[in-house]
Amino acid sequence: MKLLLAWLSLAHHKTRTLAAVAGIAFCISLVFLQLGLYASVMRSALQIHEKLDYDLLLVSPDYLNLARTGWFPRQRLQQAAALPGVASALPFYTGARQWRNPETRRHLRLLVMGFNTRDHVFNLPEIDAARQELERPDVVFIDRRTRPEFGSQARGTVTEIGPRQVTVAGQYTIGTGFDFYGAAIVSDVNFSRLFEGISLDKVNLGLIRLNRDADPEAWAEALRRALPADVRVLTRAQLTALEQQYWAQETPAGMVFGLGVVLAVVVGVVILYQVLTTDITKHLPEYATLKALGYRDRFLRYVVLLKVLFLVLLAYLPALGLALVLYALIREAANLPVDMNVERAGAVLALSVLMASGTGLSCLRRLRSADPADLFGR
Repeated sequence: MKLLLAWLSLAHHKTRTLAAVAGIAFCISLVFLQLGLYASVMRSALQIHEKLDYDLLLVSPDYLNLARTGWFPRQRLQQAAALPGVASALPFYTGARQWRNPETRRHLRLLVMGFNTRDHVFNLPEIDAARQELERPDVVFIDRRTRPEFGSQARGTVTEIGPRQVTVAGQYTIGTGFDFYGAAIVSDVNFSRLFEGISLDKVNLGLIRLNRDADPEAWAEALRRALPADVRVLTRAQLTALEQQYWAQETPAGMVFGLGVVLAVVVGVVILYQVLTTDITKHLPEYATLKALGYRDRFLRYVVLLKVLFLVLLAYLPALGLALVLYALIREAANLPVDMNVERAGAVLALSVLMASGTGLSCLRRLRSADPADLFGR
């Protein structure tokens, strides 16, 4: 009875119901959008780390993120490699240089990553296949997701990175992020040349691979005890937490998008409240009739909450479709890793139902205090 009455009430006023569904779909899609942008900040911070082959990471105490790593002595890698549970300890170099757009001559900030081409540091077959070519002097490989503002990035392009002329020998695909709109990989020798002869004994990241079946947590503690305080030892989980904390709490992008999620929920609650309050007001005579017939407030509460549930479910699918379109547009226009996943889709559905239910309950005060005689008197 309650279910049927709630559905018939919505179906009887199709235009009003469609307007309510549109309003709710808008606020749900807004939540999807802000969550997607916030998640893209967190994901972009880790996408390069996810492709690096390591069990533990050695970093400087000054490490903030890939753009601000600090450095530590290469000797620490040799000390780490001497421990019995360590299979290899490899150096990895990162730094920022100015890329010159070969067409416009404009300079743009580029993330440059260097490594010894004899070492396996990336879990990416196309980089493994390029290692021999990377050994050539003044050769770089460019990330395909580098923004178009950098100009031509095709194989054979000649331009400048910092003080040196370089040739693009190929491309790979990982992603850039919010700190850099472009990224490139080079050999460690070419990295030193690009950074005006910087010593390769100054390591930015140390990639530690452990022996098979070794416990990363246990060996992280062993390395902390064995190495001086001028280096930190991080597991992958600790690195993830460190990067996410930095981007969520210390960068404008993380804080703006995090605040956007909160504001999207607030806007959603306000819209839902307006929609439901209007619906209850317009149906007061019908609810008064049910009260006059002896139906209690509990019955009417169930009817209203079921209507709320129907409205949310009707609005959810269009909102999900709109979110998928917006995500695709953002990926195309801004080159950000904004993707839908099952967890987010389910979380937004649960959040929408929770918001609607809470808002619906708050809207019932007027209905509970209304007198049928007063309503008909109007």
